[in-house]
Amino acid sequence: MKKSNRTPKRRCVGCGKSFDQNELLRVRKGADGSVSVAKDGNMTGRSAYICKNENCLEAARKKRGFDRSFRGAVSSEIYDTIREELLSI
Repeated sequence: MKKSNRTPKRRCVGCGKSFDQNELLRVRKGADGSVSVAKDGNMTGRSAYICKNENCLEAARKKRGFDRSFRGAVSSEIYDTIREELLSI
C-alpha cells in the first residue's frame, strides 16, 4: 500500500481558515482538564489549533474559539500563556 505524503489540514480557532497542520500552533486539553501549548506532536488529548499571530489569538478570545473546541471554559491565563508562546516563535 502506498503511503500518502499529504499534510493534514487544520482550522484556526481565531480566523477560521484552514492551513497545513505544521503551520499552526497546537493547544491541547489533557485528560485531567489542563490546557497547555503542545510543543511536540506526541502529547495526547483534545486539540485546537491557532495561527501563529496575535490577531488570531484576540479573535479566538472574542469568539470563544477555545471554549467551543474544548467544550468548556478556558481561563484568561491560558490565553496569556499562548501569547507568550507566540512571542517566542
